Formats: sequence, C-alpha cells, structure tokens
Amino acid sequence: MSVDSVAIRAVELGEVAQPLRSRAAADHQLVVDHIDRCGEPSAQRLFTRAFVAQVQRLADRGHLTERFALPGAAT
Repeated sequence: MSVDSVAIRAVELGEVAQPLRSRAAADHQLVVDHIDRCGEPSAQRLFTRAFVAQVQRLADRGHLTERFALPGAAT
C-alpha cells in the first residue's frame, strides 16, 4: 500500500468517523452497540479511548442518557 493510498484512507475514515462521533456524543448506545459488534479496541480507535471509557462508566451506572461532547465534536 502506497503512502498516498494510506493518506486517502485516513481522510476517508475521518469523513466517516466525524459524523459517527457527533451522533455518539448524543446517543451513547452507538458506542455500546459498536463494542458489541466489533469489540472494544475498534470502538477505542473510532471514538477515542477516553470517550469509550466514559461511556462504559456511565453504562455501568445506568446513566446512558447523560450527554457530553467528544473533544472537537459539534454540540
């Protein structure tokens, strides 16, 4: 894989990831569902480790309705 194709894939992932991150900030169940489907490491790469950890803490306490923003996400 060339450097150019890696750069293009990174841009494409960013274009897909940003809307998902924004939606996940409003609906934490998206993170929980992603973990169930693809595993925690994938969720950490997509949403950031800190965000996944925060969602998991809220899920453990039964507070998935609380809202908080990802760094750099539109609120």
